[in-house]
Amino acid sequence: MKQLREVVGPEILGRDEAYRLARVYGLKLGRKLVVPRRVVVALLEGELKPPSGGRG
Repeated sequence: MKQLREVVGPEILGRDEAYRLARVYGLKLGRKLVVPRRVVVALLEGELKPPSGGRG
């Protein structure tokens, strides 16, 4: 999730939100969570809001 936060910006996407985003929109490859590029682009373009709150 460190790479995701570096691309999006840590002031926009906190650690917990990055993991929520990965659990909702990403894939699990072994022990890694991978977020598709289209999800990152949608987030950067404002078409997708980071998931917030709750446990998940």
